[in-house]
Amino acid sequence: DIMEQTLNEIDDKFQSGKYTEAITDMQEFIDKMQTEESAKPLLYKAFDHLGRYLNFMGKHVEAVQAWEDGLKVLEDSGLDSDKLINWIHTAIQAARITHRQGKNQEIFVT
Repeated sequence: DIMEQTLNEIDDKFQSGKYTEAITDMQEFIDKMQTEESAKPLLYKAFDHLGRYLNFMGKHVEAVQAWEDGLKVLEDSGLDSDKLINWIHTAIQAARITHRQGKNQEIFVT
């Protein structure tokens, strides 16, 4: 599938050290996928990747927002057992970052 291939290419770009370029590409990819119904299953995965990229770059607030957007995608698509596991993992990841950042500054996550 071309969408999955694009996601993998962006991930390869990030892994090769082109961090800023990969983040920009992922944000553009997400914008495109949100308008294409057939791409919805990959949308959570794209938000998860974006969250990991941003967190790695020290942009923790933005990372948590990306993960929250991914959680919303999962919730909106109905939580089967696999999606529920992803939802729990992502929620814990976002909560850890928020807690860690909360020690330095106030962050309110809704």
